Parts: sequence; structure tokens; C-alpha cells
Amino acid sequence: MIASQETQRRPRGSLSRQSIGAAALRVIERDGLDSLTMRRVASELSCGVMSLYSHLTDADDLRGVVVGQLIDRMDLRPCEGESWQDATRRMLSTYADLAASFPRSFELLALAGADQRPVAPNMERLVDLLVAAGLTEEDALIALSVIDAYASGFLVIAVRNRPTAASVERAAPHQHDRLARLHHLDSYDVGAEVVIAGLEQRFEGRRSGRKQ
Repeated sequence: MIASQETQRRPRGSLSRQSIGAAALRVIERDGLDSLTMRRVASELSCGVMSLYSHLTDADDLRGVVVGQLIDRMDLRPCEGESWQDATRRMLSTYADLAASFPRSFELLALAGADQRPVAPNMERLVDLLVAAGLTEEDALIALSVIDAYASGFLVIAVRNRPTAASVERAAPHQHDRLARLHHLDSYDVGAEVVIAGLEQRFEGRRSGRKQ
């Protein structure tokens, strides 16, 4: 019996959710988010489309695997003696680094539902990180909600609107230089400090009994 094309191309058992997710990331970063299909990922892996369905249920599951790959690239574990403010800065910095490294894939993580796997376990870990850094669980949940909303909104717009040669050519002579600071990471860091200061004020006000 002549071996099938799929068997010739890829050894049996060499696929996994991890390898599929890594291939999907490569496809997105090279060709854009709209290119993420089972067929394109199968082509990237030199296998048949049906092989993917041995590890995935559908296209939503494929996107979830990509989100999991992005989460795995964030090293956010509690650090002994770290304040919640510094833990927040570390979270925001790590998130920004991820957006810079995977600008086309980042949106899948940023816009994923917090109650969905693999996002939910990651959010639980981030709550635990803030609690370990000194916040109550209630305050940690408030802080994470604000941090996530700020970082996701800022960074999604930043990566969607990063300058290209075509956009620079279309801009008026002074326009690109003038607007280059919009959604720049320097502005992101300023916003991070504003977020932290606002949370500090809220938490201190609650402890002192002032109505917030």
C-alpha cells in the first residue's frame, strides 16, 4: 500500500496542541490574524487538516491554543517582598513586551473573555500575585480589572496603529512626527503610574473610612 501524502509529510504522533499553537503564532505574525485557519496551520505543519482535529475541536479551540501560547510566554510569579505597586508595574511591563513581540497575535489575548480557558486560570494567578504583594482579595480583583482594561485597550490600539511605510508616506510632512507619541510606550508608562496612583488613593480612602 502506498503511504498517504500526510504520512509522508509528517511522522505519526509528532503533533501536539503546543506545536499547533506555535505554528498558529507563526502564521499570524507572518500573514496576519485573518490568515488563521485550520488549512493554513496544517500547511505550516506539513500535515493534513484532519490531523489537527485529533487535537482541536474547532476554530475557536485553535484561537484558544494561540492565547495559551501567549500566556505561557509571560513569567508572572510572586516575588518575595514585592509591593503591589511594583507587582502592577511588572504585570504592565510584561504585557507590553508581549504585545511588542507578537503584535498581530496579541489582540486574541487582549480581547479574550476573562472567564474562558486558558484566560481564567491566568487571571486567578494574577489575583494571587497581587494578594501575595499585599492587597486584599477584594482590592486585588478591583486592581486587576482596572489594570487589564487599561493595558488591553492601550496596547491593542498601539499594535493596530503602529506606523508602516505606507502610512508614513500618506501623512502630512509634519503629522507623523507630531503624532508619533500617541500610544507610544513612554505614554503607556505614564498611564501606568496614573493607574497606580488612582488605585492607591482608592485603597487608602477605604482604609481611612472615606466614601469613594
